[in-house]
Amino acid sequence: MAFGFMADTVSSVSRQGSIALPVLYSIAFLAGAALLALTAIPLKLDFNHLLYKVGHPLMAIGFLLLCCVPSNATICGFIFTAGYCYVYIIMTCLNAHFSHDLGCSPGWIVALSTFFLVAGQIAAMLLFDSVIWLASADAPTAEISAIMAFALPMCSLVFLDEKNSSSGWGAICPGQDDTDERSTIAKRLSSEFALTPREVDVALILAKGRNKERAAEELHLARETVKTHAANIYRKLAIHSQQELIDLIEGLL
Repeated sequence: MAFGFMADTVSSVSRQGSIALPVLYSIAFLAGAALLALTAIPLKLDFNHLLYKVGHPLMAIGFLLLCCVPSNATICGFIFTAGYCYVYIIMTCLNAHFSHDLGCSPGWIVALSTFFLVAGQIAAMLLFDSVIWLASADAPTAEISAIMAFALPMCSLVFLDEKNSSSGWGAICPGQDDTDERSTIAKRLSSEFALTPREVDVALILAKGRNKERAAEELHLARETVKTHAANIYRKLAIHSQQELIDLIEGLL
């Protein structure tokens, strides 16, 4: 919906511009793809953080700038559209993840995601046009649209909390093999028992029968730090020995 509001507003504000909107969107798509490569690969962010902390805020910032500097509508629209393309590519990658790793039907996944993306845009455009038709000439239609387009992507940040960022479909990183046993166990330890990433590392080493000294050596940690992690692991898993940890990990396979 935010993209629909933005597209109509940019169209109405920058109709006299020298750059055609299709050209703007094409260049912005390439910029969004390049930005995704720069953030996903070096920073190794998971889908949750790529979507909620980069893509959606970028869309919101683009529209906020349009409200503050309407004379630069082309640049503001470019920023917003780059953010939208960024999000669109992430959703395409997630469709592949749903189909390949989670066994979902590719037809349903692609059809539903595409339907909601397009339906939101159409609904926003119709609403925008209706407001213009009903309002008087001096009515602040652009301001209303600006508020909506800024608020919608920013509201998505509410859905990113500590639990969501460490579990669920968005916790996997692009390129990560989610089908191997270690990855599956790590995700379950994190989501079901609230183990931190470092506690997961320690638990997986101890589950191989190795002692705390070996875990400290492999993870380059102090032995006392490993002991603290081990104590937290035992408490969260409600176990009292390394053998119980081994049995629990085997039960997760």
